[in-house]
Amino acid sequence: MYNYEKRGEDYFLCGHNKEINVGKEVGLSYTYWRDENGKARGFLYKHGNREETLTVHNITIEQYKKVSEDETIGETALKMLQESYFVSGAFDIEELNKCLSISDYVVQMHEKRFAIA
Repeated sequence: MYNYEKRGEDYFLCGHNKEINVGKEVGLSYTYWRDENGKARGFLYKHGNREETLTVHNITIEQYKKVSEDETIGETALKMLQESYFVSGAFDIEELNKCLSISDYVVQMHEKRFAIA
């Protein structure tokens, strides 16, 4: 299992006998939506170095845009496009690690960050 450690101002992604210096900011790319019952849902699909995560996020957005023109899956792709978020910064280490280990925790983090009740 992976987790983040903070040493000085830098974040390190650690696990499986590896350490990756992510830098002073961590990037998070995720989805956030409300299901048919109004319950908030979401999943984290990329995290790590800010620039690398933003690159993957932008590629994903472009893929959703292309696929949204497809008649059979376009509506789903368009919805994913509208529900995708990228944030970066110096996060609380416990909150960040909860995003990696707890399903849907990114939803709580999103709602705290954007003051959604």
